[in-house]
Order: sequence, then C-alpha cells, then structure tokens
Amino acid sequence: MVEQLHTTLSADLICAYESANYHVRSEKPFIMEVNKRSDRLSDLFWTYRVSCAAFITAYNPLSKPLPYEENQLRNKNLKSDVESMGLILISGYGQDSLGEWDREDSFLIFGLNLPDAKILGLKYEQNAIPNLILLN
Repeated sequence: MVEQLHTTLSADLICAYESANYHVRSEKPFIMEVNKRSDRLSDLFWTYRVSCAAFITAYNPLSKPLPYEENQLRNKNLKSDVESMGLILISGYGQDSLGEWDREDSFLIFGLNLPDAKILGLKYEQNAIPNLILLN
C-alpha cells in the first residue's frame, strides 16, 4: 500500500509509486513491490521483532528533481533522524519499473509506525511512502 501524504497527486503519479520497485540492500538483497507479499521482508520483520516498517527517501521533495549532492545531504539528515529514534534501517533505493526516472536512494526502516512515517515523509516533503505492515 502506498500511503499518500498529499491530496493533490495525479492518478498517473500514484500509479507510478504503486508500480515502482523498492530495492533493499540487505545481506540478501531483494526487491519489494506494492501490494505483493515479500517472504524476505517477512523474514526481516521476524529477525528484528517488528510488525511494521516504512520505505522512505528524502530525495526530490514533492517530485521536484534536485541535484545529486543536495539529495544526498537530505538523505543524510533523514538517516540521522531515524538513528536518533533508535530504529534499525537498511539502505535501498526506489526506481520506477520502466526505468524512466532516476533512482532515489532510500531507507527501509524497521519498527517505524504509520504516524511516525507520515511525520518523516512530510518533514522531507515526500508525496507518498510505501507502508509495510506484517499481516501474517
């Protein structure tokens, strides 16, 4: 599920978020897709003893491209925020399934609940975030 943070998103943009691939650079790298079960993600939920996670970037606020260096600084600040919350994170990146957009370095953050994920998403001016909840 993609959690929309702003109400003025076009249907095309929402579709792009939902069809993107979310790459996780764990010990055994894998790709997550919205609304598709990931056994590897489920294993990591059990490993870290959490029932929720979120995949967040600070890149390209409100879908406006920024220079690489500025995006990297924004992500460094996001990482510091997450670390100060005492949460576990794994680096990754999001990329549209057609490869038309540049990839966006991101973090898979374990134990980050939906209200806090929204706060971070809004702080870093993101339109949406994939919300990951362990259902079984």
